[in-house]
Amino acid sequence: MKENGFGQLLKFWRGVHSLSQEALALSLDSSTRHISCLENGKARPSRPMIENITRVLSLGERDGCHLLLAGGF
Repeated sequence: MKENGFGQLLKFWRGVHSLSQEALALSLDSSTRHISCLENGKARPSRPMIENITRVLSLGERDGCHLLLAGGF
């Protein structure tokens, strides 16, 4: 499987904020399964999803840009 920088970053930031996949999914109006797939590289995030994650996790501009880049944008 290819390296999943986005998934690693998402899991890292989720841990920093002590959020479970379920809690993050609820905040994003998404599913726990989708969050799991994003973290495991089985799904590719959309730009709006990354922007929502950045907002929900209160990430600054630099860290939000890192997520966008890792997501392929």
